[in-house]
Amino acid sequence: MNAISEQTNTAGATDGGVDPKKLNGTAATVEKLKRDIDQKLADDSAPDDDGPNLETAKVEIDRLAQLEPFEYEYEKRSAAKRLGLPLNVLDRLVTLQAPASRRLLSGNTDKLQTSLEMMDTSLCMWLSDHNEHLAFSGGCWWICREGHWRVIDRYFREKLDNALMQMCPGVGLIWARDGQMIERHLRASSSFKIDHTAIDRKPYVAVRNGTVNLDTGDRMEHSPDHLITRFIDIEYDPAARCPEWVAMLMRALDDYSEDDRAKIARFLQEWIGVGLFGGSNERTPRALRKILFLYGLPNSGKSTILDVVRAMLGTDRIVAHTPTEVTHRFGLQAFLTAAAWITDEVDDSHALGSSKLKPLVTGEPVNVQIKGEKDVTLRFHGPIAWAGNTKPNFREASGAIYDRIVVLPLNRTFDPAESRKIFGNIRPIEWLRDRGELPGIFNWALIGYKRLLERGMFEDIAALRAERDQWRENNDPAYDFIKNYTEPAPGIRNTAEVLAVAAMGYVKANRSDRWPKLQTLKEGINTAVAELHPSAMSKVATKRKIVVYDNLALTDDGLKYFDQGIRDNEALRDGLKLTPNQELTLRGG
Repeated sequence: MNAISEQTNTAGATDGGVDPKKLNGTAATVEKLKRDIDQKLADDSAPDDDGPNLETAKVEIDRLAQLEPFEYEYEKRSAAKRLGLPLNVLDRLVTLQAPASRRLLSGNTDKLQTSLEMMDTSLCMWLSDHNEHLAFSGGCWWICREGHWRVIDRYFREKLDNALMQMCPGVGLIWARDGQMIERHLRASSSFKIDHTAIDRKPYVAVRNGTVNLDTGDRMEHSPDHLITRFIDIEYDPAARCPEWVAMLMRALDDYSEDDRAKIARFLQEWIGVGLFGGSNERTPRALRKILFLYGLPNSGKSTILDVVRAMLGTDRIVAHTPTEVTHRFGLQAFLTAAAWITDEVDDSHALGSSKLKPLVTGEPVNVQIKGEKDVTLRFHGPIAWAGNTKPNFREASGAIYDRIVVLPLNRTFDPAESRKIFGNIRPIEWLRDRGELPGIFNWALIGYKRLLERGMFEDIAALRAERDQWRENNDPAYDFIKNYTEPAPGIRNTAEVLAVAAMGYVKANRSDRWPKLQTLKEGINTAVAELHPSAMSKVATKRKIVVYDNLALTDDGLKYFDQGIRDNEALRDGLKLTPNQELTLRGG
């Protein structure tokens, strides 16, 4: 038995030994043990064959006392075993030897603070062992791994809580009792802070083998200081190409004219570039962020295009909610950990209006409700892409939503038997991956992204513009009515109420739309007139603040729908007097 063990385990010793059963945890008792060791050192400094002598033990305790709390916490168990001392005895001996500024036992408040600081340090060491970094910012915990930051998910939260619980006994805390206090301390700790506003402002993106500077093409080592959330799941190779992907894309667009096919291929190259590399609004203007909606029959290549984006960003970071699910109370919670919103189910998209959609598209702040926790603010900068067999069916009174979505029909279908001859029994995305195409797609998309930034806007493609106008006409009764049942007419004036009543008559006669109040139609009409007949936008405010449009008349069919609207609305028939197609000289309304 070594000397210190003998000193602390011989019951009733009269030569300065201390019985550990009599230790009551007080500083006075430890002071006595310290004096015993000092006295013994004066009498006997000979080494013991079975363990360290008392002089060696004192040197060891002095060394431990000079350590920072987190360093001592890391070493104390092995030191106690070497010295043959119980942990609580070693703690007190080291505390008495430590400088006053670092003593562990200087009162209950200091003890608690020290325990929390030791927990802070223990967590830093645990993260270092796992090659991870943790930060609390913007109301959320963030984890950095593989060179990029992301909001932690519930699986890592459980892992983190379990690790903290295991650390508690070593720092004198109890997880069940002190868990909330530990959480508050860690959230406030300077060890776990990042500048949330600086995220994704640098032209960097993380890949498996480092971090790529998008401006120069150089590759760097991963670093949490890069403050990026973008991660592309590829091995970066600046010389990689993707001929099979480009050929596949051109075949999917084979139904278009040669000129339109080339333009649409460039658009997709640029859109995927924004999706992969877009970053914050400071790097990529909001006007360049668009929802891509692919529609067409099955086997038309829709899923393959979206699968490429999924594969590049990582399938575990994709929100696959339908638009209806996003409208639910906690529907935005999944976006906190997501890199993209990609779904194949949009037939119920009428449930999502621009008020919820616009912030997701443009990266503007939006409030997110989280189950069991406080709300947080989200800025979503990922791509949004949908696919379906029909066009989305929004009921929207303004034109904002139509400016945010690019509708791309894919009309060519591929014979499944022919596809099996090419791809076998695997999906096209796996076929591309097996041929090493993904690093080339990275470079291809980066070329498109840089080209788009230099141009400052997407190209105007007549085929897609016509598709957009037709889609809006089918979805927006106000736009449809103004486009087809009004016309320029010098000297004629109509009020917004007249046009709204006529549009209501048209809706009830020809459409199944269940539109809300007349005021909503008036707002949609004002937007449609501004787009289709901007010269008519000479608003005149009377005492009743009635909006009028000069030099704009209802067509003959439009007048019939006005009469229908009056007949269908008793309040209008019996109250407000409306006269369509007034002459400007009458100044009626």
